Amino acid sequence: MFTITYACVMIFICSAQLHSTSHQFSVLNFLFIFFTTCHCAIPQANQEDVLRSFKSYSDVTMFHYMVPKEVPRATWQFAAFMDNPTCHPRKVYIHLKFGSYPVITGNNEKIPVNKSIGQDDDIIVTTVTTYRSKNITILPIYEPQPGDWFVAAYMSYWDERVQQQGLGHKCRYSIGTVALWSQTNNIKNIPINYETRLRTSATTTYYKIYIPSGILNFRVSVWNCSFLLHSLHNIDNSCIEAMYLKGRILPVSDHFHSMKSITLSTNTSYSFIESSPYEDSYYYLLIISSSVIEFNVKIDIAELDFYSTNEFYRKSKRHETDEQCVPRYQLARVKHTKTFSTVYLLQDKESLNSRLTLTDIIPMMMQFNILPLIDIGGTLDINLHLEVQKLLLIQTILVTMCIQRGRIPKLENRHSCQNGSLSINLSSLNKRNASLLIAYPQPDTWYILILATCYNNNKPAHCQVEEISMLFDIRTKKCMFSDQSPCGNYGTCQEIQKDVIHYATCNCFKGYTGWNCTDISSTIPAISLISIILLVISNAFFMPAIYIAMKRKLYVEGFVYLVTMLFSSFYHACDQDGARFCITKYEVLQYSDFFSSILAFWVTLVAMAELPIAFVPLCHMMGVFVITFGVQIDRMCLINILIPLSLGVIIPVFTHIYRAFLSRKCKKPSRRLLLGLFLAITGLLLFSFIETEKNYQYVHSVWHIVMATSLIFLLPSTKSRQTASLTNISFNDDNELWNCKESYRIPTFIIIDQENRTIAPS
Repeated sequence: MFTITYACVMIFICSAQLHSTSHQFSVLNFLFIFFTTCHCAIPQANQEDVLRSFKSYSDVTMFHYMVPKEVPRATWQFAAFMDNPTCHPRKVYIHLKFGSYPVITGNNEKIPVNKSIGQDDDIIVTTVTTYRSKNITILPIYEPQPGDWFVAAYMSYWDERVQQQGLGHKCRYSIGTVALWSQTNNIKNIPINYETRLRTSATTTYYKIYIPSGILNFRVSVWNCSFLLHSLHNIDNSCIEAMYLKGRILPVSDHFHSMKSITLSTNTSYSFIESSPYEDSYYYLLIISSSVIEFNVKIDIAELDFYSTNEFYRKSKRHETDEQCVPRYQLARVKHTKTFSTVYLLQDKESLNSRLTLTDIIPMMMQFNILPLIDIGGTLDINLHLEVQKLLLIQTILVTMCIQRGRIPKLENRHSCQNGSLSINLSSLNKRNASLLIAYPQPDTWYILILATCYNNNKPAHCQVEEISMLFDIRTKKCMFSDQSPCGNYGTCQEIQKDVIHYATCNCFKGYTGWNCTDISSTIPAISLISIILLVISNAFFMPAIYIAMKRKLYVEGFVYLVTMLFSSFYHACDQDGARFCITKYEVLQYSDFFSSILAFWVTLVAMAELPIAFVPLCHMMGVFVITFGVQIDRMCLINILIPLSLGVIIPVFTHIYRAFLSRKCKKPSRRLLLGLFLAITGLLLFSFIETEKNYQYVHSVWHIVMATSLIFLLPSTKSRQTASLTNISFNDDNELWNCKESYRIPTFIIIDQENRTIAPS
């Protein structure tokens, strides 16, 4: 079965490589080729998605798969692409996890000791982006858990250049994924508490055993194996060549996967003992034999003597004699309106509460359910507080708490947990409060086993206190900390939703990193804080241009420069990662900054044209509408910035050519104008080609200074405006024509001086 599936996967990959002539990963084409080649596996494909460099968890590309039950192996295929051969190849990290979202901290940040992130369950592979689909990464997963699987992909961080859309090629990275699996059908069920005679039907034969809730342990006994048809391939004459037992998943044994196997001859027996089984689940028994055999099997179970919370008080006397009678509490699920805000409480006949009465004779157990897709995107928060009334000074109370998903945890020596379960310890002496945070908890039934132990002079003794009570607070929430500050003082909690994928993550600022924005290893130094201040203060270089505009009676230009300076300062103060100062919404400030900046260039170009006074308001209003339209469409696109600037440049160029045509003289641009143009072009080059994410504060501050300084040299002087006013043209009211020295006639014009007095032509 595995050989056929592997061959199908290879055919699938080869077909993809041969037929992929595009630089992108066409999942639908691959699937079509695959289905026309073989029908041996069930594929599930996700469309291509964009890859981003990792700065926070919001940059991660996430995929979701649903693996069915009774699948011995699932195979994932990944192909990462770039849309141009000139792009730099990037390393791609791919995390695969069952049940919940992979936890990615980035740069190996340290995790606080009171938090369980759960990275041990992540399967991590890497690949490299290519221009064509010649590099496909194959990841086979043997014995996959049935249910939801999530894939998270991202690229390592690099100092990416800040580039305007439309200016050169901006590399686009993407990833395509395909998952395939083969499913085993018609698995025979083995009843419990009955001796059964079974016969194999193939070299590899599966059997399943249903284990209900409330089972303390069970034993699977196999014996009396005999040959019905002996195979020549059976060299060592073993009746059962290999035997495995697994809970919830199909066990696998081949050269891809190694695990300890059990061999059984005709006159031997073997018993599997499961001391802490999965409840309400199937266990799968794998029998491998190259011969046709028969064998006896029997499943013996031992049930836990549970009783509900309502029976606890009237059965309290039973505790001293019956150690198997363990109180079991099913916590009620209370869902609030906000996302990831479920609270788990203890339910009695009249109310819901969060108080639990403990005993030192037997442990007590609580259980609650984490639902798939609904609860996994938040953080599971478990808080405990030990309340001891009338505590004797000579006696110390210790409380041990074991937490495990899927199966009941085990206690060892009353104060340690088995089976790799999480543990919390409380002490009446020095630790009455404890907490545990589990990021992106996996869905299942979670069990908590609690036991109190009293000590006299560090020796175990019977508890002499009247009551040992514990307050618990079990809930899900968005991020790590409180609802008022879920990511501490240096981060904000952001919800991300795409189809069924829904999770919350911290976006850190001020240089802080880590899962909950507590890692200070990358905090912004003092020089970076100065650079942020420089980015805001650099707008003060507009003040000389404002002063000169006002002095030359260019009031519109001066007012626009003032507004540009204010909006740019407010926008950059709000645009910082830390210590934000926003007088209004970020989007409003961003739009105002882009609009006023382009408008400042527009009114400067109109002023450079030195048009007749009647045409200036018309040009200004035309610029307002053109800029508003372009910025509203896409303020980041270079085309929407160049269009109004190009139209604005036409105005002074056309008027200069027109005046040169009338005067028959080509006036050379002044050094002042050339210096202004040089500064403006230098600023545009800095803005377009030099800025990166790391040097943004410095380069953009220089851009502010250079562009604001260029306005001083681009504004027309008072003398040039007076000269230009003597050549302004206007039609007279009677539209009469006036004879010039030339032999042809031109429209009559009136010369207007600086004080709006009409001067007859000489």
